[in-house]
Amino acid sequence: MARLLCDRAGAELAADDREAARNALREAESIVVALNAGGGSDASRQVLELRKQIAVGLQYDTIGESVGFFRFRESTARRLADIVAGYVASGRTNLPHEEAVRDLLWEGERPYDVADVTGLPWIEIDFPGDVARAEREVLPHLAQPAGAER
Repeated sequence: MARLLCDRAGAELAADDREAARNALREAESIVVALNAGGGSDASRQVLELRKQIAVGLQYDTIGESVGFFRFRESTARRLADIVAGYVASGRTNLPHEEAVRDLLWEGERPYDVADVTGLPWIEIDFPGDVARAEREVLPHLAQPAGAER
Protein backbone atom coordinates (compact mmCIF):
# COMPACT_ATOMS: atom_id res chain seq x y z
CA MET A 1 0.00 0.00 0.00
CA ALA A 2 2.99 2.29 0.44
CA ARG A 3 3.20 2.56 -3.36
CA LEU A 4 -0.20 4.25 -3.39
CA LEU A 5 1.16 6.91 -1.06
CA CYS A 6 4.26 7.67 -3.13
CA ASP A 7 4.06 10.45 -5.71
CA ARG A 8 5.56 8.69 -8.71
CA ALA A 9 3.02 8.53 -11.50
CA GLY A 10 0.09 10.69 -12.53
CA ALA A 11 -2.21 8.10 -11.01
CA GLU A 12 -2.22 4.64 -9.56
CA LEU A 13 -4.86 2.03 -8.93
CA ALA A 14 -4.70 -1.01 -6.69
CA ALA A 15 -5.55 -4.48 -8.00
CA ASP A 16 -5.60 -7.94 -6.47
CA ASP A 17 -4.90 -10.83 -8.84
CA ARG A 18 -4.89 -13.73 -6.40
CA GLU A 19 -7.15 -16.69 -7.13
CA ALA A 20 -9.79 -15.56 -4.64
CA ALA A 21 -9.98 -12.17 -6.36
CA ARG A 22 -10.30 -13.80 -9.78
CA ASN A 23 -13.13 -15.94 -8.41
CA ALA A 24 -14.77 -12.81 -7.00
CA LEU A 25 -14.93 -11.43 -10.52
CA ARG A 26 -17.98 -13.58 -11.05
CA GLU A 27 -19.79 -11.49 -8.43
CA ALA A 28 -21.95 -8.63 -9.68
CA GLU A 29 -20.25 -6.04 -7.45
CA SER A 30 -16.65 -6.80 -8.44
CA ILE A 31 -14.77 -4.38 -10.69
CA VAL A 32 -12.51 -6.15 -13.17
CA VAL A 33 -9.04 -4.84 -13.98
CA ALA A 34 -7.65 -6.38 -17.16
CA LEU A 35 -3.94 -5.72 -17.75
CA ASN A 36 -1.22 -6.27 -20.31
CA ALA A 37 2.43 -6.46 -19.35
CA GLY A 38 4.18 -3.20 -20.12
CA GLY A 39 7.92 -3.30 -19.61
CA GLY A 40 7.83 -6.31 -17.34
CA SER A 41 7.39 -4.66 -13.95
CA ASP A 42 4.05 -4.70 -12.15
CA ALA A 43 3.94 -0.91 -12.19
CA SER A 44 4.31 -0.67 -15.96
CA ARG A 45 1.36 -2.88 -16.83
CA GLN A 46 -1.17 -1.31 -19.19
CA VAL A 47 -4.75 -1.08 -17.97
CA LEU A 48 -6.98 -2.48 -20.72
CA GLU A 49 -10.30 -2.45 -18.90
CA LEU A 50 -11.85 -1.29 -15.65
CA ARG A 51 -15.47 -2.42 -15.47
CA LYS A 52 -17.84 -4.90 -13.89
CA GLN A 53 -17.71 -6.97 -17.06
CA ILE A 54 -15.09 -7.12 -19.78
CA ALA A 55 -15.76 -7.57 -23.45
CA VAL A 56 -15.79 -11.12 -24.75
CA GLY A 57 -12.55 -11.78 -26.59
CA LEU A 58 -10.53 -9.04 -24.87
CA GLN A 59 -6.89 -10.13 -24.90
CA TYR A 60 -5.05 -9.55 -21.60
CA ASP A 61 -2.13 -10.96 -19.62
CA THR A 62 -3.54 -10.57 -16.12
CA ILE A 63 -6.96 -10.07 -14.68
CA GLY A 64 -7.81 -9.09 -11.15
CA GLU A 65 -10.19 -7.15 -9.00
CA SER A 66 -9.94 -3.43 -8.39
CA VAL A 67 -9.97 -2.85 -4.66
CA GLY A 68 -11.27 0.68 -5.14
CA PHE A 69 -8.13 2.52 -4.00
CA PHE A 70 -6.88 5.18 -6.37
CA ARG A 71 -4.18 7.83 -6.00
CA PHE A 72 -4.13 10.90 -8.22
CA ARG A 73 -1.93 13.96 -8.48
CA GLU A 74 -3.80 17.21 -7.99
CA SER A 75 -4.03 17.96 -11.72
CA THR A 76 -5.31 14.46 -12.43
CA ALA A 77 -7.86 14.70 -9.61
CA ARG A 78 -9.07 18.02 -11.01
CA ARG A 79 -9.51 16.39 -14.42
CA LEU A 80 -11.46 13.53 -12.81
CA ALA A 81 -13.69 16.11 -11.07
CA ASP A 82 -14.36 17.72 -14.47
CA ILE A 83 -15.30 14.35 -15.94
CA VAL A 84 -17.65 13.65 -13.01
CA ALA A 85 -19.21 17.12 -13.43
CA GLY A 86 -19.88 16.22 -17.07
CA TYR A 87 -21.61 13.04 -15.93
CA VAL A 88 -23.81 15.03 -13.55
CA ALA A 89 -24.59 17.72 -16.16
CA SER A 90 -25.64 15.08 -18.69
CA GLY A 91 -27.84 13.19 -16.21
CA ARG A 92 -25.54 10.15 -15.91
CA THR A 93 -25.66 10.15 -12.12
CA ASN A 94 -26.63 6.49 -11.90
CA LEU A 95 -23.29 5.20 -13.21
CA PRO A 96 -20.58 3.81 -10.89
CA HIS A 97 -17.55 5.99 -10.20
CA GLU A 98 -15.33 3.56 -12.09
CA GLU A 99 -16.84 4.79 -15.36
CA ALA A 100 -15.42 8.26 -14.74
CA VAL A 101 -12.05 6.76 -13.72
CA ARG A 102 -12.16 4.65 -16.88
CA ASP A 103 -12.76 7.77 -19.00
CA LEU A 104 -9.74 9.37 -17.31
CA LEU A 105 -7.61 6.31 -18.07
CA TRP A 106 -8.63 6.35 -21.72
CA GLU A 107 -7.60 9.98 -22.21
CA GLY A 108 -4.06 8.61 -22.21
CA GLU A 109 -2.41 11.91 -21.27
CA ARG A 110 -1.05 10.73 -17.91
CA PRO A 111 0.99 7.75 -16.76
CA TYR A 112 -0.87 5.18 -14.66
CA ASP A 113 0.65 2.56 -12.44
CA VAL A 114 -0.95 -0.52 -10.98
CA ALA A 115 -0.15 -1.46 -7.40
CA ASP A 116 -0.42 -5.20 -6.86
CA VAL A 117 -2.03 -5.63 -3.44
CA THR A 118 -2.34 -9.38 -3.76
CA GLY A 119 -2.19 -10.95 -0.32
CA LEU A 120 -2.82 -7.73 1.61
CA PRO A 121 -5.89 -7.65 3.84
CA TRP A 122 -8.76 -5.73 2.26
CA ILE A 123 -12.49 -6.00 1.69
CA GLU A 124 -14.99 -4.14 -0.41
CA ILE A 125 -17.76 -2.75 1.76
CA ASP A 126 -21.07 -2.45 -0.05
CA PHE A 127 -23.53 -3.78 2.51
CA PRO A 128 -23.91 -3.77 6.32
CA GLY A 129 -22.84 -7.41 6.51
CA ASP A 130 -19.54 -6.46 4.86
CA VAL A 131 -18.65 -4.30 7.89
CA ALA A 132 -19.04 -7.25 10.25
CA ARG A 133 -17.00 -9.43 7.89
CA ALA A 134 -14.28 -6.76 7.75
CA GLU A 135 -14.15 -6.66 11.54
CA ARG A 136 -13.81 -10.46 11.67
CA GLU A 137 -11.55 -11.16 8.70
CA VAL A 138 -9.58 -8.00 7.87
CA LEU A 139 -9.18 -5.89 10.99
CA PRO A 140 -7.23 -8.57 12.90
CA HIS A 141 -4.59 -8.55 10.14
CA LEU A 142 -4.01 -4.79 10.16
CA ALA A 143 -1.23 -3.24 12.21
CA GLN A 144 -2.51 -1.13 15.05
CA PRO A 145 -1.02 2.41 15.08
CA ALA A 146 0.98 3.24 18.20
CA GLY A 147 -1.27 4.62 20.92
CA ALA A 148 -4.50 3.56 19.19
CA GLU A 149 -7.09 1.41 20.88
CA ARG A 150 -9.53 -1.04 19.33
